[in-house]
Amino acid sequence: METLKDRLRAFDVHFPCRCEEKGHVKASLNLYMAWYNHVRTHQALGRPPLPTEVETEWARFQNLVKEAIRP
Repeated sequence: METLKDRLRAFDVHFPCRCEEKGHVKASLNLYMAWYNHVRTHQALGRPPLPTEVETEWARFQNLVKEAIRP
């Protein structure tokens, strides 16, 4: 959870939000959760916690983005 708090703090410093609607915050958190669970390589496991068939982290990230923008 410390990683998530650090990232949110850093994001708010660089991209402060002054709007009333906070839907984009939830979308950003959903993207981060998907990346954290399906894309990034876990230090102890040597693979994502919930792996897919794709081998490289970059390819997994591209697939994640494609899924997110699919209509």
